[in-house]
Amino acid sequence: TMPAPEQIRRNAEISACLGEYEPITFAVRPLRPMGEARVEVSDFTGEAGTLSKECFDVRVVRHLTRRGFNAINYRIIPQMVKHFDTVELPAGITREFLIWVRIPEDAAAGEYKGSIKLTSTGGIDETLNVSLKVYPFSLDNSDFVFGFFGTIRNLDDAKLLRNLGFNSFSGGYRIQLKGFSKEGTPNLDFEKMDGYIAMLKQAGYTQEGWGYGGFTVSHIGYTKDEGFFGKWEKETGLSYVCLLYTSPS
Repeated sequence: TMPAPEQIRRNAEISACLGEYEPITFAVRPLRPMGEARVEVSDFTGEAGTLSKECFDVRVVRHLTRRGFNAINYRIIPQMVKHFDTVELPAGITREFLIWVRIPEDAAAGEYKGSIKLTSTGGIDETLNVSLKVYPFSLDNSDFVFGFFGTIRNLDDAKLLRNLGFNSFSGGYRIQLKGFSKEGTPNLDFEKMDGYIAMLKQAGYTQEGWGYGGFTVSHIGYTKDEGFFGKWEKETGLSYVCLLYTSPS
């Protein structure tokens, strides 16, 4: 949508506690192609001292096509925030930028001021003046669980999500069902799941995890896997149901 003149602002105020991440976001919608754009953040200064520009993480919002489980139509919605050096600003496309500031644990409380500058090869030269208030305390850890829906692929992603406030997780690697003994005892392989939990602990996760429908075991789904369970039914003489739910005494 096209913003009305009174909706366009060049000043912003934010506040954060010690150790907290706080976002600043702004968008630009060119009326004509404006070339390659760059975003630069200044140091933030005040009577309490200086917050280095290294405390600010600058990213651009990227959109992907998505549809719901019960929908046939796709929508273009924001899905990712990516680092960039420059990004193209075509006409008629709203480009959103997201800047995270992480307040150091030992930062001095007080008021800081700085700026975010947007320039482009097509002639944009705009400055967003930002006032940042740092409170002299940190936030307690939440008793509620907040988690990413899906598997967290690596330690860097796990640390990023933890730093942004996530304290739990949803899903992950499955426990693999390798087979059954002749007595019907299932042979379960926990190696990938154990490694996954160890990675999350290393990233600082402290709350319980959640599985979509429970933490599932490979080869157990909505229907019987004939190729897999047929083999073990013949070798053990036990039925599909017994193999799944009966443990030998």
